[in-house]
Parts: sequence; C-alpha cells; structure tokens
Amino acid sequence: MSLEQRVKLMQIVSFSVGGYAFLWALAPYEAINGPARFILNLSAGSLGGLFEPLNLHAQWLSSIGAGLLMAVAIISYGVIAPAIRQVNPQDAQIIRFFKLAIIAWYLIDSLGSIAAGVVVNVLFNTVFLGLIFLPLLRLKTLDPSH
Repeated sequence: MSLEQRVKLMQIVSFSVGGYAFLWALAPYEAINGPARFILNLSAGSLGGLFEPLNLHAQWLSSIGAGLLMAVAIISYGVIAPAIRQVNPQDAQIIRFFKLAIIAWYLIDSLGSIAAGVVVNVLFNTVFLGLIFLPLLRLKTLDPSH
C-alpha cells in the first residue's frame, strides 16, 4: 500500500470513528439519544434494552468515552495521517507513541469489558484496533531512516 493510500485510509477511518463518537455523544440528550442507545446495546451484545432510558452513569460515561474517541479521530486525521505522508524520524516516533496509546486503550477497555462480563465488546474493540492499525502496518519499513 502506498503512503498516499495509507493517508487516505487513515482519513476514512478517522471520519468513521468521528461519526461513531458523535452518535455515541448523543447519550445524555434523551430526545435524540436513540443512536447512542443502539451503540451501547450493540456493544453489550443485546438490543433488548434499546427502548429503555439510559441511566445517569451511562449518559455521563458515554460523554466521557465519546469525547475521548472524538479526540482520537481528530488526532488520527490531523496528526497521524500527515505523519504517515512525511515518514521522517520525528513522525515515526509520533506514530510509535500513537500505536502504544491505542494498544493501552485496547488492553484497558478489553480487560475491563471481560471483567464486567461484556465480552462481546472485545470484538468491537478488535475491529476498531484493526481499522486504526491497518494504515500503520509495516510503515516502519518505509521510514527512510531504517
């Protein structure tokens, strides 16, 4: 995959993640939180509570999670995609730390999901991990300093 294809893919992933974060961020707004309820129920592996109101904690924690996910989307688009295009030693370090941050999220979120009995969320986390890492795979070999 060329550098430009990797950049485009990262931009598409960024917009997709940003859209997901936007829909999830609707959780506290009861009149329009249907998409967030769908996301939360699907992430839990059941659509049984789709029409039940979200409790305060679900609304609050969704706001936090959606805000952090939107930050990842913006960083992916505005920092990581350009870093892929540049492929210089400084950008390679930015990408390495980004990968480390995403792996840390994956482990914390997935292990917590397992501990909470919501194992199906690990599947969603794995899909997200794959999407965000796909444009970054084997990028190190394209780094001119190696």
